[in-house]
Amino acid sequence: MLVGQRSSRNIVNVALRKAKSAFYASQIENVTGNAKKAWKTVNDILGRKQRADDVREIKINDHSVTSPEEIAEKFNDYFTSIGPSLAENIDNSERNYSQFVYRVDGIFYFQPVSSSQVYKLLNSLSVCKASGIDKISAKVLKWAAPVVSE
Repeated sequence: MLVGQRSSRNIVNVALRKAKSAFYASQIENVTGNAKKAWKTVNDILGRKQRADDVREIKINDHSVTSPEEIAEKFNDYFTSIGPSLAENIDNSERNYSQFVYRVDGIFYFQPVSSSQVYKLLNSLSVCKASGIDKISAKVLKWAAPVVSE
């Protein structure tokens, strides 16, 4: 590669990065004050697609249920009866709850956090680090900080 080509490529790459940064910043700025739209924008920027989690049909004992109200009722019946049915199968002889509960001395509580503290923390993230389990890069979090810090 010739020296002129390399410098031209670098100039184009820098211009592209700046254009992307400006575009994402304007996208985030447009949703300031609306957390739901802000996260939708962040997910759009990251290329995340929403899954369709609609249940349109369930089968119970070879019987197909398609009515949304009846599906909801069947799920409700299942989840409200699962606890008692599992409890019937547990051998309670010679057992006490204290075997499963550990006592911890001390008090656990949350302290209030201001949006400015969250904003400062988001801006202090290193963009050189890998994304976390949520797959949101530090760069995107920094861009979105003015909106998501609330």
